[in-house]
Amino acid sequence: MPDLDTVDHLYGTGIVTSSAVYHASKNHLKELVRFGPKLGHRQIRANRGKLRNWLMTIVSIEWEKKFARYEEDASGVTAFFQDGSQFHGDIIIGADGIHSRVRAQLLPEVHPSFLPMGAFCGELEAPKEQYERWMQLGTSCVSAFSNDLRVTYLVSSIAEDREKAKLYWLFGWQDEDALKEDFWTSKASREEMHEFMLSQLSKLHPQIVEPFQATPVEGMVLPPLRLCDMLPPILPPGPISLIGDAIHSMTPFRGQGGNVAMADGISLARLIHERAYMGKTVGYSGRLFWLTGRSIFLAGFV
Repeated sequence: MPDLDTVDHLYGTGIVTSSAVYHASKNHLKELVRFGPKLGHRQIRANRGKLRNWLMTIVSIEWEKKFARYEEDASGVTAFFQDGSQFHGDIIIGADGIHSRVRAQLLPEVHPSFLPMGAFCGELEAPKEQYERWMQLGTSCVSAFSNDLRVTYLVSSIAEDREKAKLYWLFGWQDEDALKEDFWTSKASREEMHEFMLSQLSKLHPQIVEPFQATPVEGMVLPPLRLCDMLPPILPPGPISLIGDAIHSMTPFRGQGGNVAMADGISLARLIHERAYMGKTVGYSGRLFWLTGRSIFLAGFV
């Protein structure tokens, strides 16, 4: 396999990756925790596309397939796709996200729940004098909270000539109305989202709000994000299993979703290797409940 360091979003820039969490009230900015190699942590803030390519190094993939349903029989399980094709195998691993079609068939009564928090996402391109100033708080990822707000901004990539950088961010606020299916953001325009966000930034420290203030209206991402979570259910014995958001969705503020999904894959791969055939999944899903329950709980707070 290629060197895993190559998937880091700052690879080749000479900039050392670091992330930090702050309490950021209007008049007070306090660093709570910092991560990075200089502090003795090996940290890779992976670029999603680079990581996907790295994982595909020795994997054969058929693209343009959309799962429709599965059928079990004595010889295994068959996956059916919307283009009319099908594939027969020993097991199916549903890694198809928060709206998992595999989970919908396996556990039709299990659904993620909306959280009492609204959220927007945005993206922007910043010139060197701006992004270098913002990266003083954290070269990779900066998270902050104050009162009812939770925000995170992240550096996506830096141009080869270092003159510009691409960033993206998440802006969240506590709101009991977000528990409703028809929460106002579901139909909000970019202009409405942008106006609301700007009206809330005065609650945060001026150093934290700069990337949000610099984002133009067209940088607001549609459709708006709806925050959900779900404790992992106990999976029934059989050849069907789930990993990642398909079984334990969580808020993104602690950045743990991807890490836990990879831990799922390692645990499940080990189980399959040990048993050769996964006739039972209780051991996997039971362990998963204890490993991810705390992460899901904590993700709602930071």
